[in-house]
Amino acid sequence: MIRRPPRSTLSSSSAASDVYKRQVSTQSTGYQRRVRGSVRSSMRGLALTTLLLLAHNSLALPLLDNPGPRDPGVYSELVYHQLCGVIGGVGPAATVDFFNSVVTGQTALFNALQRAALQGANYSEQLQVALNTSSANWSFSEVRRLSTFPNDIRRMHMDDQHHVPLVVYDDPQIPDRTEWILYHHNATPSPLDPRPLLIRTANRLVSAGANCVCVICNTAHFFLPTLKAALPSGTRLLNMLELTVQAGLRVRRNQTGTLLNLGLLATAGTVETGIYQQAAQSVTNQSGVEVRVFSPVNVSGGNQSSVMEAIYGVKGIKAGYVSMSTPQGRQNFQLLYAQARLLVDGGAEFVVAGCTEIPLVLTQEAVDAATRSGQKRVVLLNPTRILADEVVRLELVNRTLPP
Repeated sequence: MIRRPPRSTLSSSSAASDVYKRQVSTQSTGYQRRVRGSVRSSMRGLALTTLLLLAHNSLALPLLDNPGPRDPGVYSELVYHQLCGVIGGVGPAATVDFFNSVVTGQTALFNALQRAALQGANYSEQLQVALNTSSANWSFSEVRRLSTFPNDIRRMHMDDQHHVPLVVYDDPQIPDRTEWILYHHNATPSPLDPRPLLIRTANRLVSAGANCVCVICNTAHFFLPTLKAALPSGTRLLNMLELTVQAGLRVRRNQTGTLLNLGLLATAGTVETGIYQQAAQSVTNQSGVEVRVFSPVNVSGGNQSSVMEAIYGVKGIKAGYVSMSTPQGRQNFQLLYAQARLLVDGGAEFVVAGCTEIPLVLTQEAVDAATRSGQKRVVLLNPTRILADEVVRLELVNRTLPP
């Protein structure tokens, strides 16, 4: 069922490489500048061609009916009516983390539901298992279908063919979102506008077959209205911020109270625009539960500069310093953890890791290990994982057998 790219496409990669080698050997500086522009255009076209081929091959995935040999009589393709396109590269490591969250999250969900089914759990009990395993808002009918389609989950096994398809466009050339926002709010030196490349990337995803788009950057959600207006009618645009606030309400579903306090660790761009407060207001209007969002700038002793240093510093997360085995990685963790603790001490029930770089360092496991006896626990909400869980749910519940 795996389609090979056309021979002409494969040869074009070699040809582009040969052209590049000849061009960069030219000594003329002016000519080199013209060549670089030409090569960049050619490589962009080649990258898009590769993207389209990958997307075409992922639109319908084969699924095994049983763990036995691949029998043509039971080996068929499912049709995914929701195919999510991912605006990645903002930043690249966060995009990898999102993709990993999709894969591991779906695997965990499958295994948990299969264990429950094998132990005789009914559909209501399986629903609770799904809600405890995934942050997505699964319904009874969705879990029942997931346990029976395309076959009884007790007789299936997890393999490559069971995973949901995605179209990921990793475009780190999209200009920094926070830098642009801070310029327009505080008259800092004028940066490049990220909107044209965000729109171009989104439309390339749609051209590749996506009818649902998400962006792996919290701050970029400031531009969601612009993206929505630029996309074809009917394209679903997922809002990671609203999904995160909704997940916070579900986590406390067994608790009473009409006010949810969320602490926010995010870029200065996210904090200044108030986009998480807007998401909270939208969820409040839908749920009737008031949600309040506050950041280090709103608590005594809070320091938003520490959050920015951990993300954007010369030895920050975006620079690749994420390992807790290095002093730089530990320093980034401490900068974030100190602010998270202030938010909890200031009344936050949960702390939102509101920049997709933050969960690369500030994990629940690391936070729990750093919490001393007698201290209030810092409970994190990870928007990357929450978005990944919703993408998995959205695609799994919109599958059918081929006509």
